[in-house]
Amino acid sequence: MKRNIDDFDGMKDFIISIVTVIAWVLIGTIVIIGYFTIDTKGESIIISFVSMVFTIISSLGIAVTIGGYIWQKSYTETLKEKEKNELKKSIKKIAENELININIDFESASSSLNQGDIDKCSSILLNINTETIQKCAYDSAKINEYLFYQITDVITEILEHKRIILENLKKENSCNDESIELNNLYCQQAIAQIESYISSILAV
Repeated sequence: MKRNIDDFDGMKDFIISIVTVIAWVLIGTIVIIGYFTIDTKGESIIISFVSMVFTIISSLGIAVTIGGYIWQKSYTETLKEKEKNELKKSIKKIAENELININIDFESASSSLNQGDIDKCSSILLNINTETIQKCAYDSAKINEYLFYQITDVITEILEHKRIILENLKKENSCNDESIELNNLYCQQAIAQIESYISSILAV
């Protein structure tokens, strides 16, 4: 960041130096013309030339100001776009890691179901936390609408599957084969959908 600011200051100093050199050249020209024309009553020539020189200097000053403004605006927009892309890249990476971990939790819950350990399955599901993913969604809303919707949609899927499985586990028949198979199916659905959303998020 510091290097970019120094580059801008260097460009500004370069432009000012050029304008200064041109101004001194014009002033020198005025003095020379004045020296050779003053004795021949060429005051009107000097006045006209001086007027023209100051008009040129004024025009150059305006041109430099406009040029500097346009360059600075372009530079600022480029810098903002770069920061935006870096933020998006960071959000996608964090979201990917969190979703992979949540998928591992659903796989562990499924494994516990197959072992008949309902309490362990419930504990795993209860510990699934989407706070970090929600923070990613909040940050993504500022930079990319599609990314925002992809993240919020996957959060909805995670919470919905988690809710359904936990409610099923509270039922009296939660330990029978049919119930275990159904809850296993919900776990596998959650895993498949999360994997799909990971691909969509990384593709943004």
